[in-house]
Amino acid sequence: MKYSWLVFDADNTLLDFNRSAGIALTETLQSMDIIPEKAIVDLYHKINLECWGDLEAGRITPAELKLLRFSRFLDQLGAAGDPEQLNAYYFDVLRRSTYLLDGARDVLEKLGHLGVPMAIATNGLAEVQHHRLAKAGIVPFFQEIIVSEEIGYFKPNPGFFHTTAERLQVDEKDPVLMIGDSLRSDIAGAQHMGWDTCWFNPNKEDQSLPVAPDFTIGQLDELLEILS
Repeated sequence: MKYSWLVFDADNTLLDFNRSAGIALTETLQSMDIIPEKAIVDLYHKINLECWGDLEAGRITPAELKLLRFSRFLDQLGAAGDPEQLNAYYFDVLRRSTYLLDGARDVLEKLGHLGVPMAIATNGLAEVQHHRLAKAGIVPFFQEIIVSEEIGYFKPNPGFFHTTAERLQVDEKDPVLMIGDSLRSDIAGAQHMGWDTCWFNPNKEDQSLPVAPDFTIGQLDELLEILS
């Protein structure tokens, strides 16, 4: 094994975040007596992405994100509601709705037999991510779990990757492989550290950024071929 660490993103790399978030949003809207029509769901996703972009750029804090996305959503809908209560409801459903992507557990079990240390390095809010990872039953596979809210940096901020390197006790000479689904957050961010990168691209999306992953896979078990 040429790598001293394998570093995995969590959402939409190991965990099926899109499925969980879809369930959480649907139930949250229904709790407001709002029918989750496509236009309304698309509006929330647009606002949520904008808020996460502001968070990753350091323009807002995690605490502000939790309320701001629902506050803006209510404003644009012209609906009444308490953003704090809606956020709590959404988080509660999100924590309970945890699903692994197909093949994730099998791949982690096989990688575990290889003996190479593995870490998770994920953007997200601590109260949600730790619960979801534990519920998915994959925490024992990892020697380190780094959550952006806890360390004060969000991918692709260089501070996130420098802090991750410190936690893993690696330097520029140590070979590390980052596996993730986001070209911007995972691949470009890790490349600035000099790490090798593996883009998980099951939907065969176009390469939207001028970055060149060392590897691209469409299924998680393809990672075993890369590491063999």
